Amino acid sequence: MRNIVYVVFSYFIVSIGFLVSGEMIRVPDGLYHPLTIGNDLDFEYVKSFEIDQYPVTVFEYLRFLKENPHWVRSQASPIYVGFSYLKNWKSDFDPGEKVELQAPVSQVSWFAAKYFCHYYGKRLPTLAEWEYIAAEPMPSIKKILTFYIKQDLHASTKVGFSYKNRNGIYGLHGLVFEWVFDYDSDVYLGDGRESSEAEKVESFCGGGAFGVSDLANYPAFIRKSFRNNLYAQYSSTNLGFRCVK
Repeated sequence: MRNIVYVVFSYFIVSIGFLVSGEMIRVPDGLYHPLTIGNDLDFEYVKSFEIDQYPVTVFEYLRFLKENPHWVRSQASPIYVGFSYLKNWKSDFDPGEKVELQAPVSQVSWFAAKYFCHYYGKRLPTLAEWEYIAAEPMPSIKKILTFYIKQDLHASTKVGFSYKNRNGIYGLHGLVFEWVFDYDSDVYLGDGRESSEAEKVESFCGGGAFGVSDLANYPAFIRKSFRNNLYAQYSSTNLGFRCVK
């Protein structure tokens, strides 16, 4: 029965040209204020770009798998995906009866997300682009913080019913964390033995706040901490993605 419903639903989607992820929103160029200041640069210039209005949905990813079957759970190379890749799906082409098709897809690796965007002529956003568009003035930061503290990030809410920011972009906060192209750009890579004392202070314990541009932007601290623990094959139920161009 579910397969019949899916076929009918797919035909309806294709016939009216409807895209679950909506239109792409043009973001004007501007200055991004990184959380961690380095190299005496307080701001980074971000060129204008377009970003998906919604994160990529389960339905869209299912369509992608049907067109690229080498990325289904049973066929995807372990070089590109970990053991948890699409682990919550019932089978290769069936997310399961309890999965909302218009919710953001999750349990997708960086490699898979990157390939998805490339397949549709797009790319993953850079960290600067994502944080630039996700930045919110106070008191919105307080509202964002409630998503991280009082609510569990999950992928069960339809993307169109999520938080919308001032640019008309949905789900940047409160649905899932999202992959960015250079997610590991600020990961501490030194082994500690050859690092200066200043580098050690900046990278460990309470010293992590040293050189930070905005101590009140705690949501950015949470995102930074989350990204610092990622690796490209990783996937989880609270991690999705969207594309830019």
